[in-house]
Amino acid sequence: VQDCAGTWGGDAVVDECGVCGGDGALEGYTCNGIPELFVYNGSSQQAFYYFYTVTINSANVDADDWVGAFNGDICVGARQWDTSLCGGSVCDLAVMGDDGYPETEGYMQLGEIPTFKIYDVSEDRTYSAFPSNNYAFADAQIFFVDELSGMLDYELSLHEGTNLVSFYTLPDDNSIENVIGECPGNIAAVLTEGMAAACINDQWIGTLIEIDLTDGYWILADNPDTLTGYGTNYDPGRVYDLHYGANLISYSSLGSADLSSSIPDDVEDMFLSILSEGSAAMNTEEGWVGSLKTFDAGVGYWAIVSDDLS
Repeated sequence: VQDCAGTWGGDAVVDECGVCGGDGALEGYTCNGIPELFVYNGSSQQAFYYFYTVTINSANVDADDWVGAFNGDICVGARQWDTSLCGGSVCDLAVMGDDGYPETEGYMQLGEIPTFKIYDVSEDRTYSAFPSNNYAFADAQIFFVDELSGMLDYELSLHEGTNLVSFYTLPDDNSIENVIGECPGNIAAVLTEGMAAACINDQWIGTLIEIDLTDGYWILADNPDTLTGYGTNYDPGRVYDLHYGANLISYSSLGSADLSSSIPDDVEDMFLSILSEGSAAMNTEEGWVGSLKTFDAGVGYWAIVSDDLS
């Protein structure tokens, strides 16, 4: 029997993309090289949004990055943002409307405002994106937008009682009112190393007036809650200046990493112990021991060190 390459007794087969002996689509992509999140159907109703500048954390996107338009969770248009292929180096994004066919169910209706996302190929990360101007969808219309800014979002789940948390990104307005919420609300108090804020008589009082990316925070919630927001200042290589003793710090990166690999080798022996909510680790001659194994995004930590260090 011949395989798909015409070799007698061969084992080559046609992959999911129709290629003989191929490896199939890359994980997270279609056979056409489109990110799965950015797949959409064409429609006879279309509006075109021109973005003069598209950025992630204030830096222009790369030519292989993608911009997508959404109605809720439904992608209604997408384009790889290679401005060298667009006239005047300004690209447009065709946004699809609901034209009555099943393939466009849930797409844009007249007067609805699309939302946008940017997919950073090099980081394999999707950012929420915000236009400098919002324009409601209308068929056969053209809209011009100065800038589309990609921002990293955060979502911290809080349980009733005290929660030890931190932030890996924050909005430009990092005031406690903007990040934590108005007073009164569901959060009664926020504590960090040497500072605190309490919600008393409909206002936040105390020395803590802004949230900082390098600090950890105890948040006292009256009921389960979720803190959400967006920021442009994500920096997993952030430098921490620690003093002798106990430091209440954040974890600056998304995802998780084991303790030893996260701490620079030249200062790791100066870390005596690390504590988080309900778990701890101690640095011994045999390495780190204890129930705390990793640093995790959104979690705060007490780092006990033997001397001042960065």
